[in-house]
Amino acid sequence: MRQLKFRAWTRFSSIYRMDYLSGFFFYGTDSDQIHLFLPNDGADFLVPSANVILMQFTGLVDSNGNDIYEGDIIAIDDKTTYKVYWDAENCYWAILSKQGDEHGPYGGALIQNTGYSRSRKRVVLGNIYQNPDLLTEE
Repeated sequence: MRQLKFRAWTRFSSIYRMDYLSGFFFYGTDSDQIHLFLPNDGADFLVPSANVILMQFTGLVDSNGNDIYEGDIIAIDDKTTYKVYWDAENCYWAILSKQGDEHGPYGGALIQNTGYSRSRKRVVLGNIYQNPDLLTEE
């Protein structure tokens, strides 16, 4: 069974930080506040939902055993870098690169393109919030 895990990119006192969550739930009309539970320091916060970006665990790990989350930037075979995101239209975890050809950027289903059925090196390099420069065109 796939483990459901989340992390959050949160803004506290005008400083953004990445936290791994042990739980969360929404408060208020239209979910205007979110209560976050942080396992590392045992803290919990009630913050405006506009200050929180939740990222879900894809259920996959990279070649080093690191969890791959929505919003991560991964490299495949130490070459092209890709952003991991949920493709709601096709209902799967997908990747997208700034690199491409005359048909557009490279991308598609995360499992198919990263070769989970084949042996290809996949490494989490960072994420789109803390390391957006990793998605530069080569």
